[in-house]
Amino acid sequence: MIYVYLFLIVLLLNFVYNYYKYKQCDKFISWYEKWLIDPDFNVNLLEYKSTVASLVERAGFGDVLIPYTEEAGYGRIRTGQVSPIKQFPSRAQDIATGILIQLSSSKGTYRKRMLISVNPLAWLEILIYLPSFLLNYIGIRKNSVLSKLFNVLWWIFGVVLIPIFISTYTPEISSFIRNIFK
Repeated sequence: MIYVYLFLIVLLLNFVYNYYKYKQCDKFISWYEKWLIDPDFNVNLLEYKSTVASLVERAGFGDVLIPYTEEAGYGRIRTGQVSPIKQFPSRAQDIATGILIQLSSSKGTYRKRMLISVNPLAWLEILIYLPSFLLNYIGIRKNSVLSKLFNVLWWIFGVVLIPIFISTYTPEISSFIRNIFK
């Protein structure tokens, strides 16, 4: 029974954590839009630059680059690519649009993660693709060859070895399950 409680506590903590991040994104979108429109808006957004960057990075949108051009003087134009979040806060239209897109995307990601906490089908997806989720957590992309290799090994383990363990240890497993629900 204690395992069920631990599982529920982990789900609740995950829900609360992602709800908090969702609300932070919502607050910074609101503040940033007010800052863009109202020059008298009195919140110093520079104080929150690292917080906003962290929110976007943890949501998985931190490595976005957008093309940027500006006048360099004497009829010349400077071009390049910039990360909108690293320019936070900025009133330049292209960068401001990029910042709002990244914050909105991050907000959506945190809402999705929040809802995953209470969705049993999402738990099944996490179980099926567990190696990809773990490798993504440590910084390896889900679409990498390493991630796919570990998924295949995980599936082989699940299809071949787990049935062998279940058939071998059926009495112990049933006893364990009965003890959980006592």
